[in-house]
Amino acid sequence: MEEEVSNVQCDSTHACPSKHTCCKLASGQWGCCPLPSAVCCDDKVHCCPKGTTCSVSTGKCNKGDISLPWFEKSPAITVTVEEEVSNVKCDSTHECPSKHTCCKLASGQWGCCPLPNAVCCNDHVHCCPGGTTCSVSTGKCERGDISFPWFEKKAAIFVEETSNIKCDATHECKATDTCCKLKSGQWGCCPLPKAVCCSDQVHCCPGGTTCSAGNCKHGDISFPWFEKKAALTVTVEKTPCPGGKQECPTNYTCCQRGTTPYTWGCCDFPTAECCPDRKTCCPKGYHCDPSRSTCYKSESDETVVAKQLTIPDSDTEQSEAGNVICPGGQYQCPDKSTCCRGPTGTFGCCPMSEAVCCADGVHCCPKGQVCDPSSAVCKVPSGQLQWLDKLVAKQVQVKDIKCGSSTSTCGDTETCCKMASGQWGCCPMPKAVCCEDHLHCCPRGYKCDMPTSTCIRGDDVFPMAKKRPADIFTKS
Repeated sequence: MEEEVSNVQCDSTHACPSKHTCCKLASGQWGCCPLPSAVCCDDKVHCCPKGTTCSVSTGKCNKGDISLPWFEKSPAITVTVEEEVSNVKCDSTHECPSKHTCCKLASGQWGCCPLPNAVCCNDHVHCCPGGTTCSVSTGKCERGDISFPWFEKKAAIFVEETSNIKCDATHECKATDTCCKLKSGQWGCCPLPKAVCCSDQVHCCPGGTTCSAGNCKHGDISFPWFEKKAALTVTVEKTPCPGGKQECPTNYTCCQRGTTPYTWGCCDFPTAECCPDRKTCCPKGYHCDPSRSTCYKSESDETVVAKQLTIPDSDTEQSEAGNVICPGGQYQCPDKSTCCRGPTGTFGCCPMSEAVCCADGVHCCPKGQVCDPSSAVCKVPSGQLQWLDKLVAKQVQVKDIKCGSSTSTCGDTETCCKMASGQWGCCPMPKAVCCEDHLHCCPRGYKCDMPTSTCIRGDDVFPMAKKRPADIFTKS
């Protein structure tokens, strides 16, 4: 069994690597001489091998008539509660303890020499302190006429490659970091696992400590806190949700969020089960239990925590800044307004958010109120208000896409679908499902239910959309 290499303790808070010697420095702090059982020189800076004497006047280590250059100490390792000393990386999957040196073994694998900046010996088993040479014939470390036993390497620590941790769909940190929010509201990475994110939104502390006035505290011990850095931005492919107004990362599922049609949330599961509370979702094959915010399987007692829906990004490429894209992606309304379909089938804009679109196709009412066409008012429990006229929606500038190899085109926010005549038609939404009646279509991810003329996915039901004849272009 391989012998475990442990540090040499100088006192309760300072240590040196294995086979080093603790020596006081001129500052009064502990230093480490890279030799075992060494002689600490009076200049408080250097040291010499065991059995020699320090000559401060000449800067040499003497033994009889032999002299050789002395060794310089390095600062000792400060050991504080909860503070971790980083390992030395050999490659992406192997590392050595701090203050060790990575050296190849005879097997070709990585080994660890228990000295910093060491010399790796050619026998691939041993090593010597920096500034010395390996003598394979004698099994010694040599420096001038002085020699001492060499050091044996041990196998390196194997580290499993781990993927980054996700802060959200487009931001992540290293597996050994912690996601913390920055002052900007963006994600940052604390360079510690399971860290405490400080309330200043700039710094962080190790788990089990508290943030306090520029320090991390653990009982009577305090040490400087750590600074976060910006999280990694991950470029992900996105897929539009039905209606074209919002989009979720590919391999996520668009789930209805809230009561307003075409308002979506993103579920971090592919082909997920969207829960009826319209706030959470479950993995495929599970059922929602909104009362407990869990997901369960019918055939077993296995449960998992339901995922909260995240708010997707708006499709900024298809709309002007802040505008609301209407279902189908061809029209847009100003920010804080509502798209309402008019009598002709085109959209108008109600000048308030989440409004009620009246059945006459001309007027609208505030959220929570009811349209009364007989008296042209919006009814509320405590009275009535004059209803509002809608404004004309602004048409979105779209590019044409070619349908197959024909001369037919649709807008880039539409989908090419064959009509009953065999000619091409355009479905008013991107990446849509073309229904088998050759007249209608449904949003991506939905199924066409021909008996009811609706689009269905789970508990979400929408009326089918009608296709229009495709445009014909001529070569000039």
